[in-house]
Amino acid sequence: MVLFTMMMCLALQAGAVSGYLTQAESQYPTIVGSKLDSCTLCHTSPPTRNPYGLAFGSANHSFTAISSLDSDGDGFSNGAEIAALTFPGNAADMPVTASVPSLSTIAPTSGTTAGGTAVTLIGANLTGASVSLSGTPATNVVVNSAGTQVTAITPAHAAGVVNVTATTAGGTSGAVLYTYIAPLPSAPTLGAISPNTGTTAGGTSVTLSGTNLTGTSVSFGGAAASNVVVNAAGTSLTAVAPAHAAGAVSVTATTTGGTSGAVTYTYVAPTPPPTGAPTLGSISPNSGTTAGGTSVTLSGTNLTGASVSFGGTAASGVVVNAAGTSLTAVAPAHAAGAVSVTVATANGTSGAVTYTYVAPTPPPSGGPTLSALSPSSGSTSGGTTVTLTGTNLTGARVYFGNTAARVISSSGGVDDDNRSSQGSSTRITVRTPSHSSGRVNVTVQTSAGTSNALTYTYVSSRRGNDD
Repeated sequence: MVLFTMMMCLALQAGAVSGYLTQAESQYPTIVGSKLDSCTLCHTSPPTRNPYGLAFGSANHSFTAISSLDSDGDGFSNGAEIAALTFPGNAADMPVTASVPSLSTIAPTSGTTAGGTAVTLIGANLTGASVSLSGTPATNVVVNSAGTQVTAITPAHAAGVVNVTATTAGGTSGAVLYTYIAPLPSAPTLGAISPNTGTTAGGTSVTLSGTNLTGTSVSFGGAAASNVVVNAAGTSLTAVAPAHAAGAVSVTATTTGGTSGAVTYTYVAPTPPPTGAPTLGSISPNSGTTAGGTSVTLSGTNLTGASVSFGGTAASGVVVNAAGTSLTAVAPAHAAGAVSVTVATANGTSGAVTYTYVAPTPPPSGGPTLSALSPSSGSTSGGTTVTLTGTNLTGARVYFGNTAARVISSSGGVDDDNRSSQGSSTRITVRTPSHSSGRVNVTVQTSAGTSNALTYTYVSSRRGNDD
């Protein structure tokens, strides 16, 4: 019987089968040399046909016509089985399919937006998996031998919740959730405080040095400091100490990154001033540019003969009223931040008031500037002829304090609205308005902005350069 079967197969190969097998090899080149490259493609044992062979015969020997059929009823089309090199006429021989992967947990469930967090995924059918976080592939993917666990490194991603999936030849898993969190800034540090003592009344301007101080609030023993100004590098700040009971307190800096370690500041009870010692109650204005030159008024008592200090730097142009209760002075240049302003006489030094230096706002392009005025003083009754020189003075109005002066001539002419005109004026002559005695800021204003200020002093002894 075996010999007969072999002879039949040889006969078929020598005759009709040789033509049909050649046809099958042409239709499906991948079967050449495989188990399908024989008469058993269509026969169980020649001449008996299997279901695929029967379908082939019924279709007028067209492999194409039966490619989409499932001749052996195993759930796979004839074409799919031949592509997988399994018999399309044998239900017991079918393609092996990969199972779809699944994920159940991820740990940790969050990490920074910079990526680089090592995560572990637990699931099933994970062999050969790639891992994606909302479309961005993870790196360093390692699957255990059982296909139940994956380790991977997260990629960088914007802050928020993302879907994490695993993909194999069997498909893509359902998602587990992972949250990207923006990293917190580094915590601030403090290295030193100067000065490290001040009175219980508060008001002392201090400088703190450290790192990561941008956006800082400052605490003295739990009480907030005021006027905190941090430098651009975040390495130094100035602040004004609040009032506090006598004794040593911890000074800390706090940002969104955390709270620094403490430096120590000691509050001491103020020494009663000697009889006749000067006192200060207020300063106006209480701020000005770092370039200095701002005219300020200080009020207090016992100010006769006083000198004025801004954070240790002497003011200029100090003029005290006859009662010794008020003085005017010109602030010196100083770095940005709050400083302590004091006055000193032969009887002692006053307590401090606070003055804040701010960086000047750059003038608009083409804005007016002032470089000189002459004379620099005149009568309180006004009428003094004063000449100002500068740049871009065309169309300028001139103000002594908040009072407009009358423009009487300029290098560019004078229009009907009491302004200089015609071209880029560099010189204006005005008559001063009346004003109480003391120093005032002189400025010019044009459509391009307001100039820097120069100082003019009103005196009551004579009219000055009156015309």
